[in-house]
Amino acid sequence: MRTFAILAVLGTVLSLCPVASAGPELRGWELTTTNVGLAPHGLSCATLPEYTGDSKPAQGTVISAVQITTPLDLSNGDITVEKSCIQPTFTGYHNNFLVTTTICPDECSATEAGNVVIRDSEIDGSALTAAEVAKSCAFLGVGTLRRNYLHDTGSGICFFETGTEHSALAEQNYVRGLRSFDDSHNDGATVRDFRYAAGRSVTFRNNRIDCSTDNDTGALFIQPTWVEIQNLHVEGNYLEGGGYNLYLEETGDASYANVHAVDNRFRPTGWGPSANPSGPGWTTWQDNHLYDPAEPDGRGDVVSP
Repeated sequence: MRTFAILAVLGTVLSLCPVASAGPELRGWELTTTNVGLAPHGLSCATLPEYTGDSKPAQGTVISAVQITTPLDLSNGDITVEKSCIQPTFTGYHNNFLVTTTICPDECSATEAGNVVIRDSEIDGSALTAAEVAKSCAFLGVGTLRRNYLHDTGSGICFFETGTEHSALAEQNYVRGLRSFDDSHNDGATVRDFRYAAGRSVTFRNNRIDCSTDNDTGALFIQPTWVEIQNLHVEGNYLEGGGYNLYLEETGDASYANVHAVDNRFRPTGWGPSANPSGPGWTTWQDNHLYDPAEPDGRGDVVSP
């Protein structure tokens, strides 16, 4: 029996559409371009109708099954984007964003309302040149990203300017095809700040993240650039590409604590699978392996932190 969800924008019904049943819990090394993003729903960027709403949607908005050709400012919070193609033809005013939850142009800060969700969607930077997109993140801010396909951007998922209240979750996303230009710094995903608060966490679970450009830093780059990073969990991910696949360090300004890496797979093509040059190190490091398709669950050689 099929269940249905009513999609609404500020109380106005947009459509009645079937809710896809949740499939098996795919691990990062099982993700492909056909089982995340739009493809599992029979959708594509080329076939979706154009979005005609505001590029800074109001609080409470649900955006579903459209093609969006502007950068999206989701800083009003309590916004869901689903089964949509975000394919900007220009970048935003702050850090060249494609999608952000950061409030600017005054002193930039995180969304106050939070509850920003992007799921079953595609963020596509291919309408931009490498020079335009190389210093952009597909997503910049704090929110929940599930089952998305992110490609042809400079960097992927950037949990940055995350504030002090809201948790961040990236789950079953596939990041690939990143592009560099000149002196760009390219990460498949990164965390640059995440202050402690009771019950607050930042999680990367079951993602596939490939950072393969001419300016690779790594698939998942964790650096408390200005303020602390706390309560980080990295599990079930497939981390690929150049630089170090998983990089953790402190800086002169801040450190990190309560950080965990469990059951991840690595495919390094650059410096190596992991590096931890400074700081107290991983609180938990367990069952992390090079990816070997010939071994059960892809468990190749053990990886040390």
